Amino acid sequence: MVYNEQVEIRLGSMGGKWMVFVPSGLRGVVMRNVIDGLRERGLDYIAKTPGMREGGERPVIVYVPNFLAVDMVNDVAEVMLGVLNRLGINKPLLFKPDVFTQEGIYSGKAGGMKPYIYMTSLRLKGFH
Repeated sequence: MVYNEQVEIRLGSMGGKWMVFVPSGLRGVVMRNVIDGLRERGLDYIAKTPGMREGGERPVIVYVPNFLAVDMVNDVAEVMLGVLNRLGINKPLLFKPDVFTQEGIYSGKAGGMKPYIYMTSLRLKGFH
């Protein structure tokens, strides 16, 4: 596991989200399967996917209450990876803590800092 210590942790900003970008035509199927898998394991916190747009990729996002609860973060990632594997989608999962969003740390705008603290994929088998 890699943790980015360049960001000050603030109380109340401990949540975060796993994100995976999937083909727009598959996002509903991915979302339904992820929600079902999370419910089976008692991990159905909050999940969302933006409205439909033709073509390209769209994110499927699952929120986790505390990014320092490593077992919980890992369990959610395992469910999401299982769904991606069953559907033949080999895309990375990225975990972004809410404090990064609050501080305006986004891809391409982070001054060289990655906008996520954990990353995993079917190839990596585990999160880093």
